[in-house]
Amino acid sequence: MKNSNKSSIGNVIRQLIDDYQLRDKLLQTNLSHVWGQVMGEVVARRTLDITIRSNMLIVRLSSAPLKNDLQFEKEKIRQRMNEGLGGEYIEEVRIL
Repeated sequence: MKNSNKSSIGNVIRQLIDDYQLRDKLLQTNLSHVWGQVMGEVVARRTLDITIRSNMLIVRLSSAPLKNDLQFEKEKIRQRMNEGLGGEYIEEVRIL
């Protein structure tokens, strides 16, 4: 007998994530890791806090010169972070 109720493991996991509203928590957990990969060790060490709220990436840095430099790279940061996160989660970048 065939089981007509077959689903791939990936589909079941995605459904559970949606059912239990875990997508934002998983995204936030993955965020710091992706930030370090995308921006490099120097920037990651000077990052005090990073979060996503309402599709806005908010980055708090400890270095004023670095803040200034990254102000001019917001669109590139947005694109690279979305690529690293595997979707269009970020619409705007705010550097603090």
